[in-house]
Amino acid sequence: MSPLKPDISVRKVTDLDLQKLWRSGKRGLLLDADNSLIPYATMELPDSYRTWLDDALARGFSIVVFTNNFRKRAMLIQELVGLPVVYGWVKPWPWGMARAVKKLGMPKERILLVGDQLFTDILGAKVAGVSSALVDPLAAKEHAWTRLMRRLERLAGR
Repeated sequence: MSPLKPDISVRKVTDLDLQKLWRSGKRGLLLDADNSLIPYATMELPDSYRTWLDDALARGFSIVVFTNNFRKRAMLIQELVGLPVVYGWVKPWPWGMARAVKKLGMPKERILLVGDQLFTDILGAKVAGVSSALVDPLAAKEHAWTRLMRRLERLAGR
């Protein structure tokens, strides 16, 4: 299987069926922050995402948010979502992904990574040995580097 092919593709995080994930044995969720959970360059968690997170927690899922941002933004994200955040050069690097997986404290086969980018999130999931779900980016506005990567994603078949 291609290292850029997600196991699941949905439009947005809240389209992930928590009951179906639980029945499949998933118990841990690694959620990308920027443009998957929180629109790029904002500190706004959409209400429907808060409801989905609360539902996931109530069902017994463990959740860790991860970001390639540095400490300052990561701490703001952690405060906003009320969940642990792994930050810095996390994805797709093996050492960063291992930190995120370790934070959940469960076997890899029980974890689903959710993100909006093929070359960081989905590739990172493959590197970490966990299942992946690809979502559409929440906002059209993105960092210049991400815009370049989106062009490469289209060439790769996204």
